[in-house]
Amino acid sequence: MENNIPTPSPETIQRVQTLLERIQKTRPTDTRAYLEAHVELVEMGYEAGCAIHALVEPKITRERKKIAKYDACKTPFGLLYLAGCAIAGIAWLLHASPNVCVYIMLIASAPNGVISVIQTMTHQRADVPYNAIAEAISIRDYRMLPILLDLAEYSDASAQQERIKLCAVEYLPQIVKERGFSFSVYQMKTLHGMLSAPVRPSKNEPAHDVKPQVVILHALGHIGDETSLRLVKNLAKNSYYPTLKQAALETLPLLEARVQRMGLDLLRASTAPVEPNKEYLRPASGAQTEPKDELLRPHNSD
Repeated sequence: MENNIPTPSPETIQRVQTLLERIQKTRPTDTRAYLEAHVELVEMGYEAGCAIHALVEPKITRERKKIAKYDACKTPFGLLYLAGCAIAGIAWLLHASPNVCVYIMLIASAPNGVISVIQTMTHQRADVPYNAIAEAISIRDYRMLPILLDLAEYSDASAQQERIKLCAVEYLPQIVKERGFSFSVYQMKTLHGMLSAPVRPSKNEPAHDVKPQVVILHALGHIGDETSLRLVKNLAKNSYYPTLKQAALETLPLLEARVQRMGLDLLRASTAPVEPNKEYLRPASGAQTEPKDELLRPHNSD
């Protein structure tokens, strides 16, 4: 995970963990104690958000490594499946029994299917506590957005997902103004997921509101990457919603220029000197003022 979120002190992390445990225990039974812990945590502000992220980061990182491992296992079996399809096609052309073709397809696809089932059964969305995400959402600070994007990836509650999306819509304009913000690959992936437009409405259904997607699109012109560029191009070409399509067309030149600058920053050589002939080592000019007896010379060990 990219380190774009500062790590608070151990004392702050311990304090936030204590408050989260108190919130979890007292919320259903003791409203007063719950509100006191909640208010104290919210008053800590962004520092508390960083502590929440530090508490759940090991779980998120572990889950991401697990997903990457399963994906790496599925790749060779996917190639095996394609090879099986090719063999089945050749067998069909050679007028082999249809049963033979089916058996080849099943044998080729079985390992990939088993791995997918295991991945689905073992994927626990990092087990991020519901109350930790809820408290992070309650902290009203635009700097919380990278933290919320990480937490959104592992939130099972659709209501929390929607609240984080609304926070993104609220915070992104401020982040664009401030500049200097960096987002990890995973955070950008979550943001791209929020960009997905609603399904096309049926004939008698009113059009969906795409204002959140428009705000995210305009922000991507300033914080997006190459993946963002592909998404924006697709929306500019294929979006059903005219407002969203127009926003994508407006964002496209900004994002293309940004991606081009990012590529140049990676490939650009160091700045050439103004007067190259004066940058090389050369003999000192002027008369030698130091006595010859005081100049450095090799030590004779004999």
